[in-house]
Amino acid sequence: MLIKIGNSSIPVDPGISLPLVLRSPLFTTSESKIPGSYIFNSSFPATEALRHEFGQAHRVQRHGRATAELPYLISSGSLRYQGNCIVSQADAMQYDIAFKIDNGDLAGKLNGKTLKDLNLGADQIITSIYSTAHSETFNFPLFNFISANELRFAMFGKTDIDFTGSFNSGTEAGSIFTAPMDVSVSHTIISKCTINLGSVKIKIYKNNVVISTITMSVTGTYSNTFAYDLQAGDTIKVWMWICSTTASPFQADMVVSELNHQFFIATTIFDEAISKSQYESDFAIFPINNKSLLDNFPDDAFQLDNLSLKTLYSEYYTTLNYFLDGHFPMMLIGEKDDETIYAANLFTPFVYMRTLLCKIASEAGYSIINNPFDGEFNSAVLYNGFAENTYSGTTPSLVPVKPSFNLSDHVPEIAQNDFLKWISILTGYMPVIDNNAFTITFIDLKDKHITSTSNPEVTFPGIILPNPKVQVDPEYAGIKFELKRASNDNYLGRIKELSDKFTYIGEVDDPRDLPATGKVNDMYYVKLNNAYYVFQYNPETYTLTYYFYTEKFPLIYSEGLEPYLSITTELCPILTKRMLDESPCAPFARLWRIPRTEQPGTFEGFQDGFAAESGFQILYYKGMSLDSLGQPYPLGTCRHDDYSGNPLLFTDINAESLFAIRYKGFLQWLAYDSKPVTFKVILTAGQLRKLKFDQIYSGNGFMFLIKEIRINILCDGLSVAEMDVYTC
Repeated sequence: MLIKIGNSSIPVDPGISLPLVLRSPLFTTSESKIPGSYIFNSSFPATEALRHEFGQAHRVQRHGRATAELPYLISSGSLRYQGNCIVSQADAMQYDIAFKIDNGDLAGKLNGKTLKDLNLGADQIITSIYSTAHSETFNFPLFNFISANELRFAMFGKTDIDFTGSFNSGTEAGSIFTAPMDVSVSHTIISKCTINLGSVKIKIYKNNVVISTITMSVTGTYSNTFAYDLQAGDTIKVWMWICSTTASPFQADMVVSELNHQFFIATTIFDEAISKSQYESDFAIFPINNKSLLDNFPDDAFQLDNLSLKTLYSEYYTTLNYFLDGHFPMMLIGEKDDETIYAANLFTPFVYMRTLLCKIASEAGYSIINNPFDGEFNSAVLYNGFAENTYSGTTPSLVPVKPSFNLSDHVPEIAQNDFLKWISILTGYMPVIDNNAFTITFIDLKDKHITSTSNPEVTFPGIILPNPKVQVDPEYAGIKFELKRASNDNYLGRIKELSDKFTYIGEVDDPRDLPATGKVNDMYYVKLNNAYYVFQYNPETYTLTYYFYTEKFPLIYSEGLEPYLSITTELCPILTKRMLDESPCAPFARLWRIPRTEQPGTFEGFQDGFAAESGFQILYYKGMSLDSLGQPYPLGTCRHDDYSGNPLLFTDINAESLFAIRYKGFLQWLAYDSKPVTFKVILTAGQLRKLKFDQIYSGNGFMFLIKEIRINILCDGLSVAEMDVYTC
């Protein structure tokens, strides 16, 4: 046996015994933790080399950490383990050292690190991207122009113009650009002329009023850029004149070799993100309604005109990442109660779960195999309540403004270990760590207990000794799968448990299809609202009527009786609601389905006392969908369909859906069908090294998945092992 700690080889005593415990990450503990593997405390003489490596860890006078964490390598035959080890106890004579293996070692590397410690890139400028809105480029010669003293024509209206024709051969309409929204426009004109007689004149009109006149009378290149702040419907018109040098005709002679004219609309970086996938961008962005974002703010703090910041965003502009006419506008302008109300659009990008998982792995030195966010959970994002401050024009008092944002502001301060655990439990993909290959392989639990051509059984490579211990009494009588409710999201109060007193009648498409009367406690499911309506007394209207009772969005799924096989994840969905867009700048009667939450958040630039940590919640970004007016907008949702009813191929983020699609077969096998069995087995180092936790083995009349192996690594081999399994 060879043991190396840091740079020092450790003498191996002939009687050494390293207690090795290998635990399958496929079987979570009762606390919904993913088990780790370890070589538990082993004692080694406190040699000078070991003292040097651990920095005299036994000395009372030692400053800094009480113990050091060092890389180790243990090899015994073909068996090889490497990772990090720590001193758990030390004195002048010996060190007790714990060696972390696989899951345990990765957990050690991530220990103390949060999502905010990830390198999510440098600051990104919000408005640094420009897209071409209108561009025309033409090259044409004007040979020996002979006509009246002036010819007017539409700039770039034609690629070929007959200049020998009449004075009115051009059009007076001009080349027109119409602003599709409230927008800032950059307008560039470039011209190359050879002028012998006469001049070229260009006039620019805004809403039919001349705002610029350009005259070119000498040979050369003209280039200039103009900037306009336009409101939706404003027009910019460009006319061009060829002018003679006198009032008489036949006095113009020139060649216009190039004429180029372009409009650019300034856009935010977020406009570009909506068309990018999780492989092209680290974040997604979509409208989300949160009237409670500034609940932690004083009611009258930071006046903007005659409204406080809190009033503005809790009563008027309650949708963050507001989207209109194919664009995320920087400023929102609309009418409410006969008053014009201005507000900055508050931007909150959502980091892709794939981005976070890949960065956790890569920064720890691992690569990922079978990433759950490459398949069924593609485009999942992590919610955050940090709003960027974009008051670049109308700046509220005492609020510093950044023209950029950093994604590290948009992830919560959650331990990386917890994140890895919670996403694994949510998705049903459990991480198997290989510290020799530095890989994290995510195992799909769904059918791992079933033999098939893609998952065949393999004969157990070691010797299974007779008389195994079989647990006859079942471990579980039921199953409970739970998404822990985000307590700071008040909107989740729309989810209630259904009562046995309700009588389920059936389903209807729309609330308007509910019957006019019924019996008390009759209940219908309304497909359009994904909700249950119950016939009861309504104290607001003093009548018996059908009214909303609960969203159909179970956070807990249970079956059978206690004791339960329990699976719990801290992840929780953001509910999606079909709602009327009530923003002052909204199109008339616009209905859309967008995520909705009610929880305090953080507004960039304000003091920490107003900030609030958001819940650990998850959504999908599903690209562009259509609102009730047929206008596209970016959709964030936790549901399997959008407002238009088009099916979207992914798992709903609720307990019932996740259980049925991801967990049902595996958990029902584990709770009701399998038997816990403990074998004594004899393994060689090579056989132990090749064992796989996701492999179905057969031997002594059993088929089984391995739960745990307990064995001692000896100076000259391995002890007899004890192995806990679940029968298949």
